[in-house]
Amino acid sequence: MLQTMLHLFLCLPGLTLAAAQGPDVTLTAFPKDLQLYPRDAAGHGTAQVAGSVDTPGYSSVELRVYREGVRWDLQSQPLSYAGGSAPFAFSVPVPAELAEYDFELHAVAATASALLAAAQDVVAGDVFLIQGQSNAVAGDGYGENLANAAQRPWIRSYGTASIWDFKVVNDDAWGRADGEDGNVHCTIGQWGLRMAQLLVDQTQVPVCVLNGAVGATPIKYHLRNDADPMNPASNYGRLLFRATRCGVAAAVKAIFWYQGESNGDDYLPYAANFAELYADWLSDYPAAEKIYVFQVHNGCGAPNQRLRELQRRFEDLYPLVDVLSTTAAPDHDGCHYRYSGYRELGNRAARLVARDFYASPLTQDIDAPDLERAYYSNTQRDEITLVFRDPDDTLRFEAGAQARFTVEPAGDVRSGTVTGPNTIRLRLDGPATATSISYDYPAGSAAGIVNARGVGALTFFRARIQ
Repeated sequence: MLQTMLHLFLCLPGLTLAAAQGPDVTLTAFPKDLQLYPRDAAGHGTAQVAGSVDTPGYSSVELRVYREGVRWDLQSQPLSYAGGSAPFAFSVPVPAELAEYDFELHAVAATASALLAAAQDVVAGDVFLIQGQSNAVAGDGYGENLANAAQRPWIRSYGTASIWDFKVVNDDAWGRADGEDGNVHCTIGQWGLRMAQLLVDQTQVPVCVLNGAVGATPIKYHLRNDADPMNPASNYGRLLFRATRCGVAAAVKAIFWYQGESNGDDYLPYAANFAELYADWLSDYPAAEKIYVFQVHNGCGAPNQRLRELQRRFEDLYPLVDVLSTTAAPDHDGCHYRYSGYRELGNRAARLVARDFYASPLTQDIDAPDLERAYYSNTQRDEITLVFRDPDDTLRFEAGAQARFTVEPAGDVRSGTVTGPNTIRLRLDGPATATSISYDYPAGSAAGIVNARGVGALTFFRARIQ
């Protein structure tokens, strides 16, 4: 009963607890069940335990730490009372590994000891954030019940992604991440969970993912209230509030952004709004090394080609940004995806994170093919060569992919051929005077340009033909 009571109230720093058969204790720091501590460069998280014993007669406090149920560490401190209170403080390095740690705090008297607090299944690892709209929420809209096959004991989240501020404030619990639901306790979405599963399985490091996305929201909905950044009445504030309260805000490694459908044709302010977000993220999450931006799919909200072109160019404008494609992900229904599509997006995200943070040797054909330049490749001007950025790209021009291209002001692409590791030659219907070329991808699934791993090319709009 004592342990249950303690767990109910440990969310309040400085809370004084009165035990029926033990001393009063004030705890200012103690692990929570299922908590993840961010790891440092040495590969350890740090669990802090601090407070005071407020009942005289106890000579010391002991912190007992168990790894997978076996005693792993024992620390003891003598108690020195002043004014009826004796302070204590412990610091425990927790290795970032696939092992769970339990903590017990005991007050020791001459003939007995009393359990003051306990926490179970604590780990250390890495932290990632997800923001955006419904394809970042990525719940199971089809009732397939497939996403949680990716659950692992080592994938954690904290609090709730609810849009209601009082629910966010009241949910101070850690948990094992869920991929099925959306905007409730510890939900991180289908592709978020798939990404986390791959990272944990490959790296043997636990991860925490916090998802703050909300469906059908334009970018302005996600902007920070500079007068009150952690205000849980705002979307930005809710996620920052959660990350700060659970102790991970200063250790977030990367942020994923999947948003833009709801901006539709309203692309003009998008660049300025994203610039605000980018600057605020780097201020509030100072350890972030990457911002992964999904170029949104054509479909609901009708995000036009100009908006998607802005997103493609973010990689050139912001040093931390990598842009992921959504083209060629299967089972797009015109707005969202079935599990197979979200699973593919999780695969794409995990490869980049594994390369960028875990020294994965898998580096070829993991980025989305991204146009570098286009030029007329013969004097007749009836061929255009496309050069993509990664020189080691292994490209495929799928049958029918010519329908994805538009040349302006006039002309028609009749066929395409891969002519080198990162080059494609397009055959036009005749000599052309076109000055620009665009590559689009329709809602749903279609033929297009992909690499050897099936990652679709980023769409581009009115690229100049040299």
